[in-house]
Amino acid sequence: MLDVFKIDNLWKSTSVEILDAVLKQDLLRKWVLQKGVKQLYKNFVVDNPDDRPEKVQELRYLVMKNLLMTVDKALSDGRISPQVRRAIIKNFVGNVIIGENDRQRPFRERYGFDPPSFLTISPTKHCNLNCTGCYAGSGAKAREKLDYNVLKWIMEEKRRDWGSHLTIISGGEPL
Repeated sequence: MLDVFKIDNLWKSTSVEILDAVLKQDLLRKWVLQKGVKQLYKNFVVDNPDDRPEKVQELRYLVMKNLLMTVDKALSDGRISPQVRRAIIKNFVGNVIIGENDRQRPFRERYGFDPPSFLTISPTKHCNLNCTGCYAGSGAKAREKLDYNVLKWIMEEKRRDWGSHLTIISGGEPL
């Protein structure tokens, strides 16, 4: 009898190899991207399985489309090394595509909706950029900061309990 763990590892490694081969080839990548963007539109806007407002779905589609186009441009320009490309693929395939459902299911069953797919966090309000209208680095509370242990706990919990692997760190120059 085949070990389920071995099958999962084989699936992950095969998926990584296939996706890496696709991303290396400009013509093939652009063809897959074109098909993927059409499918995204269908999934988000046309099908709209969660029955969200149309404009919300259009914006979700545009965010995903722009993310994919940005990655395509960076790959075309050679701004992503083969090592980084493979690491991103391994994380995406292993954690996001294959692994996320096991971690998201308990959250979904408990609360009736999917957990957030990413987290935006501002560990400090420190910033040396002084952008007009920005909250970071302005006012008397500019020295507030999140305790490192609290930040670490939040990061671990969102990955473990939500299956989330994307964190946006905000606050100008927060670290």
